[in-house]
Parts: sequence; structure tokens; C-alpha cells
Amino acid sequence: DGKIESVIKAKRCVFDRSDSARSGWVEGPAEITHGETLFKGRNVYFSSVEEYVMALEDSLAVSTGRKKISGVKTPAVGEVRLTSRRSDFDRKTGVIMFEDDAKARSDDYFIRADRMYAFLTGTNSLERIVAIGAVSITNENRSGACAMATYRRNAGEIEMFGGGKEPAVLSQDSSNSIAGRKIKFWIDEEQVEVDRPELTIENVNKREITP
Repeated sequence: DGKIESVIKAKRCVFDRSDSARSGWVEGPAEITHGETLFKGRNVYFSSVEEYVMALEDSLAVSTGRKKISGVKTPAVGEVRLTSRRSDFDRKTGVIMFEDDAKARSDDYFIRADRMYAFLTGTNSLERIVAIGAVSITNENRSGACAMATYRRNAGEIEMFGGGKEPAVLSQDSSNSIAGRKIKFWIDEEQVEVDRPELTIENVNKREITP
């Protein structure tokens, strides 16, 4: 329909224009804008036919948009930056995979994991993040560790899942923590929901009581 869907910027690029290929390779840094998502990396392969982008080094995706849902409270719009050493971007499904020291950062939280999947909406804004393997989550008030976690951006909620015999653990400070098979909390609220909870509270004011 004549609308521009994606823009690729690079200093050096090889592109095969044949109908069967329509793919290219960038040696060095490349910058790709696709809807509301900015994608950067080094040594990048891209295909218009497959709607696919792969960055072999220094991957970065930045999402600035957030869909508003009528009647539903949503957190303030903020930028989310996802980085890793390597990434694959499937534009057909709207999924970006980050692996090898994957990180997601915003003003509200920081997530680190072995691997992450970012799911984009139809406008290519970030909808959901799934973090897998040695997951750590921190923000101004809390810190957590688990085997897998999901972050739903519109709702501003994070779900943490334990793996095997290891539960998910969420700490409010250095002395208070809660563990469970599943922990769900909201970034902008104090509410926490826990499946099979185990609460640990350290008594820091120890006194002897005498008759």
C-alpha cells in the first residue's frame, strides 16, 4: 500500500534484490526502525521475504510505545531497553529472542536472564517479556530471583516462577523475603500474590523479657 514499514541504516550493506532472496548483510553496526521499536546490532542479517533480522553482536531493542486500554489502569509510558550479545527478530510473529547475558531495563525495573523473548503488538510496541534461566529482577523497592518470569507491560505486572525444587524468591529488603511456586506483583503497587507461600521475617529488635 506504499507505506514504509521498516527503515535500515548502515554504513556498509550488501543486498540481494532478486524476488526469491530480497535479503541483505551488514558488516558492522546497523540500525533498524520497525513501527515503535528501534533495533540495533553489529553484523546483521535481514530478509524482507522471511521478515527476519538476526544480529550476531551487541544487540539492542528499544520500545517507546504502550497501548492504552479503555477502563484499565496502566503505568506511565516509559522506554524499555533490551540488550544481549546475540538476537533474532522474527517480524512475522513479532518476537525478538535475546540470548547470552540478556537484560531489560526501564525507569521502573531491571531484569537479567540467560535468555529473553520480547513479544510485540501489531504496532510493534512491546507487549510482554519472558525471561528464562537464572532470572534476577530488581527495582527501587524489591529484588527477586527465579527460574522464569513474565512481564506484561500494559498491566505493569511481573510473574515469577520457581523451577524444580527451587522456589521463586522476592525480597522487600535484606531482612524480609517471601518464597513460593509462583509470585505475582505489580511494579507501581504494594500488592503481592503468592502460590504456596513461605514468609521469612527477621526480628531485628531482640529483647529479653523478665518477670
